[in-house]
Amino acid sequence: MGKFDGFMIFTDFDNTFTLPGGKEISKANIDAVRYFQKEGGLFTVATGRSPNFISLFEHVFRPNAPLITLNGTMITTPDGQTVLKEYQLGEDIMPLVEYLLTIPYMECVYFGNGETQYNRMMEGTLSEKMAYYRSLSKPWYKAVTRQPEEYAFELMADLENRFGDRFAFDRSYSMGIEIHTLDSGKGACMDWVKAHLKQEITTTVAVGDYENDVSMFKRADISYAVANAPEHVKKQAGRVTVRNDQDAMALIIEELGKSV
Repeated sequence: MGKFDGFMIFTDFDNTFTLPGGKEISKANIDAVRYFQKEGGLFTVATGRSPNFISLFEHVFRPNAPLITLNGTMITTPDGQTVLKEYQLGEDIMPLVEYLLTIPYMECVYFGNGETQYNRMMEGTLSEKMAYYRSLSKPWYKAVTRQPEEYAFELMADLENRFGDRFAFDRSYSMGIEIHTLDSGKGACMDWVKAHLKQEITTTVAVGDYENDVSMFKRADISYAVANAPEHVKKQAGRVTVRNDQDAMALIIEELGKSV
């Protein structure tokens, strides 16, 4: 019997579990996760990143539960090698993409296809751009916008009004809007993982920093926003912890340990 038997942590990656910039995880966080897992806890990441990106960190930490990637549109085995569940975009995303490309302040649009997110074309005629996006390798899991932060909420409202009956929209950072199928998202993937695990989960914990983490907050037994999250996101979480550059995950695991 371990101290954290029945506990499962789902955490956002960039600027939540990682240090600022998303390229490094503090030693205190790494040590805390290893202790949590050793004591029976399940730990995984729910991120907008691809499985390939998370695998770059396998030398310092390894999830021991299914991995949620591409903003809650792909669930894989903990090593990221086998897809367990996916939510794909179809050709019906194209009218939305075309609309985005006509917006004067739009900086770029790119697709998450499980391989790379560096696929974007903002030069040329509209027909040339659309031909490029249609040619991108499938499956498509999400589309992401980037625009000046001051337009983000206005654009979100506009997209929900025009396309909200077909797609879900949430921000993953101040200038980015994630677009995915209505039945997907980090929270939906949490539900799927819990339903398909072969071991009993008594307490789910969600940790995040942005709007695309709110669906996890709503489903978790315990939810934390890091202190560097926007104020309106903090209000959606049950608890607020320290900043991501202050060993937030280590502090969360320490706090959870005091309750068991």
